[in-house]
Amino acid sequence: MKNTGPRFGGAITAALFLQKFIQKEINWAHLDIAGPAWAEKPKAMKTLPRQVGKERGQGSYQVNPQVTSYHNLRSAPSLFSPIVGNLEAYDVVEVAQTIRLFGGEASGPEVWAQLCRTSAGPAIWTLQSDVEHVYLRKLLHSGDEEKPPKSWTAAAEQDPFGEAAQSVNFLLAASLGSPDSKKTLESVADHELQLGRESGALKHLEAEACQLRDEALAYEQQLQNRQDKRSETLRHFQRLKQREAWNVACAQIERQTAQAEETLEDAVDDAEALLQAHLLQRAKAEEAAAERKKKLGRLGRQLVASAESPAALEDSKLDNQLVEAMTSLETMLGQRYLEGKAQSSGYDVERPEVQFSKGDYIGSSWLWALHPELYQKGARISEERWWESAAMQNFRSPNVMAIGTLDFNKTVTHFRSHPLLIAFYDPRSKSFRELQSIIEDTADALAKMTEPIGYFGAVDVTVHSYLAHHEAPQLETVWQDPYKGPFRFKRPRFYPMIILRYRDGVAKEYKGVVKKKNLLEFLKREMVPKGALQNNTEDLQELFRTPGPFVLACGFEGEPQEEAKLTGVLQATANLLSGEMIFAQANLNLCSSLRADLTSPSVLYIRKSAASTAPPVSASIQSSISVLLNQEAFVEWLNLQRPVLLKEITPDNSWVFLERREALVIFFVDSKDAAEKKSGEAIFSEIEVHLEAKYFQLAWANCVEFSEEFGITQCPAFLVVDTAAEDVSQPPYLTWQELMQPTKANRKAAWSNATSAAERLRLWLEQRTVAIRKRIDGEENKQSSKDDGKKKRSDEHVEEIVWANDWYIHVLNVLTKRKIKLSQEGTRFNVVDAVGQRLPLQESLKLRNLQDSNRFPLKFYFQEEEIDDAEPDSSEDFLNDLEDICEGTSTEAAYEIYQAILMHMTLLRQSFQDVYGDYLPFDFSSIDRVQELHKHMRLLVSTTEDVEEVLRNKSYRLSVWKSMEKRLSFLEHLEDLEPEPKDPKGSGKGTISRSQQTRIFRHALIEGSGLLREVFRSLFKMLHQKARDGALGDPRPVLNVPRRAAESLSLEEFIETYAKPGLPVIITGLNVTPKEEWSLEFFRSRCNVSVELSRRNPRSNSWGRLEKAGRLFLADFIDTFTSNATRRKWYLHDWSLPRHCPEAFGPAPFEGFTVPKYFAGDYFQRAGFESYRHSWPSLFVGSNETQSSMHIDSGNTHFMLHLLSGRKEWRFYSARDLINLYNSPVSSRFHYDVFRPDNEKFPLARYAEQFMGIQEAGDTIFIPAANPHAVRNLEDIHGISMNYVDASNVKLSILQRIWKMEGGDVELYTDGTSIIHGLVSEQRHMSFGDWKAQDWKRTKYDLF
Repeated sequence: MKNTGPRFGGAITAALFLQKFIQKEINWAHLDIAGPAWAEKPKAMKTLPRQVGKERGQGSYQVNPQVTSYHNLRSAPSLFSPIVGNLEAYDVVEVAQTIRLFGGEASGPEVWAQLCRTSAGPAIWTLQSDVEHVYLRKLLHSGDEEKPPKSWTAAAEQDPFGEAAQSVNFLLAASLGSPDSKKTLESVADHELQLGRESGALKHLEAEACQLRDEALAYEQQLQNRQDKRSETLRHFQRLKQREAWNVACAQIERQTAQAEETLEDAVDDAEALLQAHLLQRAKAEEAAAERKKKLGRLGRQLVASAESPAALEDSKLDNQLVEAMTSLETMLGQRYLEGKAQSSGYDVERPEVQFSKGDYIGSSWLWALHPELYQKGARISEERWWESAAMQNFRSPNVMAIGTLDFNKTVTHFRSHPLLIAFYDPRSKSFRELQSIIEDTADALAKMTEPIGYFGAVDVTVHSYLAHHEAPQLETVWQDPYKGPFRFKRPRFYPMIILRYRDGVAKEYKGVVKKKNLLEFLKREMVPKGALQNNTEDLQELFRTPGPFVLACGFEGEPQEEAKLTGVLQATANLLSGEMIFAQANLNLCSSLRADLTSPSVLYIRKSAASTAPPVSASIQSSISVLLNQEAFVEWLNLQRPVLLKEITPDNSWVFLERREALVIFFVDSKDAAEKKSGEAIFSEIEVHLEAKYFQLAWANCVEFSEEFGITQCPAFLVVDTAAEDVSQPPYLTWQELMQPTKANRKAAWSNATSAAERLRLWLEQRTVAIRKRIDGEENKQSSKDDGKKKRSDEHVEEIVWANDWYIHVLNVLTKRKIKLSQEGTRFNVVDAVGQRLPLQESLKLRNLQDSNRFPLKFYFQEEEIDDAEPDSSEDFLNDLEDICEGTSTEAAYEIYQAILMHMTLLRQSFQDVYGDYLPFDFSSIDRVQELHKHMRLLVSTTEDVEEVLRNKSYRLSVWKSMEKRLSFLEHLEDLEPEPKDPKGSGKGTISRSQQTRIFRHALIEGSGLLREVFRSLFKMLHQKARDGALGDPRPVLNVPRRAAESLSLEEFIETYAKPGLPVIITGLNVTPKEEWSLEFFRSRCNVSVELSRRNPRSNSWGRLEKAGRLFLADFIDTFTSNATRRKWYLHDWSLPRHCPEAFGPAPFEGFTVPKYFAGDYFQRAGFESYRHSWPSLFVGSNETQSSMHIDSGNTHFMLHLLSGRKEWRFYSARDLINLYNSPVSSRFHYDVFRPDNEKFPLARYAEQFMGIQEAGDTIFIPAANPHAVRNLEDIHGISMNYVDASNVKLSILQRIWKMEGGDVELYTDGTSIIHGLVSEQRHMSFGDWKAQDWKRTKYDLF
């Protein structure tokens, strides 16, 4: 008998076992008819019938995952080979053989395979395939090719296997001679099966035990390896930190050395320049002093002589000379006091002992002898604190009323019936110093009049900034900054003086010459009734005795309807040009006494000089009824008329001439030389008729004031300025001498036919203005053709907009009149101009800067864009979110990309050190290395500690300033660099060309950006791996934002507990609108202007994922944002009330809003030239379907929002957790959506500390500077917000401004004079007017 099984499962072993239970007299035999329960290797089973087909054949297979317990529990194909054990998905098995059986009629044939595991476990049978599935997969080894299975031999209609197996069983039973052998065999088979199962289970358990022991040993070894690796990592980390500290120290020493060398070089250059300037100034001063001494001696002798004749003192010429001499004397004495020389240098003049400050002296204050007390107050003035000397620089005359925010409205109302001139002035400015005495003299003259014609007031714009912004916004657009060129610190930067006339509640800017005579004439014209009817010649002559020019309407009487139209246009024009011209009416007969050639209706424009002449008077006549009925055309005609032959141009009114397109012809003459001035006017009077007003502006100017600016070396002279040219510093000019006696051959030839000097001047002017006149004619022709086109297109589609001064209003009308389908609301739309250039309409509406009529007509194009704002914020691969500098990128753009990445990596390094620096090593040294690639690639300051040193250390501050100046100058002239020597010794052997310098800088930027990208990717790959390994600790829990009652929260506690540590807080119990509730209806009625609306786009890269949605009038939006499906997605976001709806605060003193004490110490209010000064508070309105995705407020500003209605949900993170929040290095977006978190994609977010708060109506929330945050509206809301900077976050704000090279703002915050740092512990809530009128420079601070 062949032993077909292993040692413990063979037939002999089984027979010996059975022998123990059988009596000796019984004959028996043992047949091992069960298949082996265990096989060492795959082999065919001899006990199976031969009628078995093969489907897959022998070989290695993998169990398909579709194998289930159902298939494992099914019966084996015969009693001899049952299933032992279960299969799992992906088990690797060997197929010993396969058989095919027939199931029921429904299931069809089935294929079974005997499987042997390649690892520990019993052999098993399992279902290999049926009619629909295959449960084994062929394993392919490297290089193998999968062969198709052998064809399957078709089975017979009946089951041959079952019949054959049954016949074998009965045959064996018969040979044993017992009818019960079948049961015996079955019992033996069951017993054999049980033994096999137990043996297999034992083997399996032994194998599992061995495997567990091996795993335990491997784990112990792995644990030991980790401990060894951790120890080595900590040692390596210590070495890296030491190396990084060494690199940083070396880099810092190198930077300090370079800065010291640059500072030394600059100091030497500045000292040399200062020495030369001082020597030159001293020589000039000594020369001027000698001349003044002679003049004073002469005047002194005249005064002694006049003592015997007091009447001589009334001589105006002598009086003017005395005033001038006294002014010169005081100027000289003031200069000597500044130099520390208190002696009077021989002048026998007593003067109070006063110590003057550099730059604070006012030469026009010669009245010190009459008012010495004014100077006693200014003793020992600090050079740095200019505002302390401003008390000396206020208007001194009591007739110039000092007006402020709190009394402005009352003052204007009180003088409603008379013109009130108010000068908005900066006490530091040159215009104030030059015009102060003129305004004082004018105010004194007005006060002496028995019948007052007007009054004078003044507003200090350095204190009452919002009042000036509200009343005279042009102040902020025309800073008085004479410096030209790249940015420089300590340059003069002041506001100009703006004079407004108030009468009957209407303001009008005074654009004339600021001289006593001109101001009084302006007021006299104001007092003349506008458009009064002149009944007779006496009335007309009385009218002509007032200051001209005169606009006389003649023959307007007639058909009532037309008369009313003509009179209406005349009256409206008179109100518009009030003070500039005198408007009157007369019947045609009376007008005919002046000019006999009049028709009805007509308008005469008569100069003052012509009105006093005998008829016929010289006048311009306008008889076109189309002009007289069109106010715009009528005003344009009047502005082309000349009130005098030559208007005076001065520094304070020159902008009026430069804003016009006509050629500016200036006659330069010494204002004291009346004869030469009269001769020039005579020449112009001869040729005026040839100098059309639409081409020429005629003016005269004092040669002393303007000659140096225009490079004129000899006066009198004639000059032509092209006002459209970018540079007007060196225009062509003609001297008087050359005009009278030409010396140049080309001029002699050109003027050969001219019979007089006037004719020669006309020829020269025509020659010099050919291009200007052609340009004006071309503009008129284009406008005319566009007007014709406008008429032709009147019936065309509304999507085409033609030119008009208020063209954007027409665009709004297109939207509001629903000429665009409602289904297109909220869609994107583009505009194409007449030259084919595309521009976004929203930008044009916002900026209102499309003033080039050549680009019209505009054509609208709309396209739908589906935005699902319910989806999460989209995010591509975060690790690749770094913009590459490609070949097409300009050097300036490359610098901006590099600078953005460098700033971002600097912040990430700080955040990493704060969060993970104690136990995770990382090499950030590349951040320092890239800054050494080029001197202009360095961060001037890196941390807030550096900023603190800038504020504290003046020498360090000046060093940073100087570096900023050089950087800004370098960037401004990036494409036009000066050659620099190659060798460090400066021997001049070879130079680097400008293009080479640019290429060197560009290559350094590309290299630096590449290194920073590598650091960025390596950093986050390491952190992500640590997060997957669980090496970053436990995720941080979400914390609730604390809620505090205002009545128990002091300012000091707020600063120390929340603002300085950077923690959010919700403050309850504040009322910011005590006068009137700021409801939606309030804004609907007060602020019905066009507003720009936003919506969230999850795919946008913009700040907060907000992008422009469209424009609507505010009332329309308020009425529909809760009901209209499209507008429910739209959001009125951070809409500035001071800029767009000042009516919300009420009239001065602006008491409609209260600034809570916690936010009242805003540094923006202390900075005169801060662009954010009048931006807040702002308005938010939105439905419960709106939100702002994660963002950080710009400028590192604090933020507060007072919720007037609704509920909001806020999510915050600390600034120190920036490393965990996936913000973009090159844009303002965040990849992580806090409201729809994907922690698998962004695993670090779980380790950031998050705050969550629900804001109810009436709550005020505070968000610290630099804190990432997101917000969604749980209900329909509206609220009021503010961004601000105070002592708790000013260093963060300055750091970002230095990084962004905002030189002007950096100077404001660091010079120690523009902004006084600190807060007041006893600060109170302030009305908006009080807040805006607070004199912060004279406030005492006890916090910080």
